[in-house]
Amino acid sequence: MEQNNKNRKRNFQSSTSIMMSFILAFVAIVSIAAYGFGKISFAIPEEAQTTFPEKIVTAEEGTGEYQVAGSGALLPINLHRTTDGTYIYCIESDVDIEEGLTYQKDIEISDKGLLYLFNHLLGSDTTIVDASGTAVPEKAKGWIVQTAIWTYQYEVKAEKSYERTLNDATVAAFKAETSLHTGASIVPFFTTTEPIYTTCKVKNDKLADNGATIMALITKAEKIHNGTESWDAFSLTISKKTDTISATSDNKYYQTDVITVNGTGGRFLGFKIDTTGLPEGSMILNTNGEEMKGEALDNLVTGTQFVLRVPINKITEKTKNVSLSVTGAFEGDVAYRYISGDKQKVAFAGKVTKHINKGIDFTFDYTPDVPDTSITTAQSIYFIGLIILLAGVGIIYANIKPKKAEE
Repeated sequence: MEQNNKNRKRNFQSSTSIMMSFILAFVAIVSIAAYGFGKISFAIPEEAQTTFPEKIVTAEEGTGEYQVAGSGALLPINLHRTTDGTYIYCIESDVDIEEGLTYQKDIEISDKGLLYLFNHLLGSDTTIVDASGTAVPEKAKGWIVQTAIWTYQYEVKAEKSYERTLNDATVAAFKAETSLHTGASIVPFFTTTEPIYTTCKVKNDKLADNGATIMALITKAEKIHNGTESWDAFSLTISKKTDTISATSDNKYYQTDVITVNGTGGRFLGFKIDTTGLPEGSMILNTNGEEMKGEALDNLVTGTQFVLRVPINKITEKTKNVSLSVTGAFEGDVAYRYISGDKQKVAFAGKVTKHINKGIDFTFDYTPDVPDTSITTAQSIYFIGLIILLAGVGIIYANIKPKKAEE
């Protein structure tokens, strides 16, 4: 009986031990999962392009409500939308486009001048306003955007020939237009006292050219295309206050002057500093002299300033040229071209999150002032004299000791 009780007790203890082990393991797994899922990531957002479908279908417009013309324009504009109501714009002027046609996503538009126009005229955060600051009707915006694209394409002599439907007289009529009406009505639905191109402006506080007129935008787009002005949809800049390289007071590190990172264009979502290519032991410090490392380098705001320190003993003739890499994340508008066989190429604009990488180079060939640890001539004389004196004392002692021993 006693033996059975002992066996049952051991079995119970064993079962209890196993059960407790399972409970502890479960708690550990839950804790790890909770920590992992609950941990906040401070990294900049990943790149994303969710707004561009692989296919779009042109809608059937039916009546002439979507044909917009002006009193002096020689070319009526047919506005086109997708089946979900999104406006699309023709890149060419004299190529047919059909309703109910499926278009495939092609390439991102790379012509910077054309992209500049899309960025300002089609941006989801952009409004086109009249002289009073009131948003223009949707059809007026459609006419403005489409004619601006064609005017730009004509004046920069784009790859497609526009001689059949566009010429100097037509483009001049676009620029001078003051009233618009639809194909279904001759009564203007939008009028201005001065030309639409010089009266209407873009309104977007995030754009550098907020408040620019349509004509000013076209002119700048042409300059960007021709290379007389520079512009990027997203711009990341890294600048250093001076090229000065100094040594720290303990002569262990080279240190740069203040470095500043800025992002412009679209919405700047922050930047990260990549330290993987730096010499071992290098440090990033803020302007208070505090080291920044780990997550502190993964998401920094525009205008952040810092300095770079590199260990002197890690710099050689081969490694004196050091590059610091920075990656910025931007959210903004870009445009893709959609195609369908030999039909009209169209542009479709939308938002993306995009990474831009920039680097900055430093040459650490500065030779720091090292304290002079050599002894002076006077110190050398004293040192030699001390050695001679000690040697003399030794000789005298050696000669005296034997004499005492003989006595």
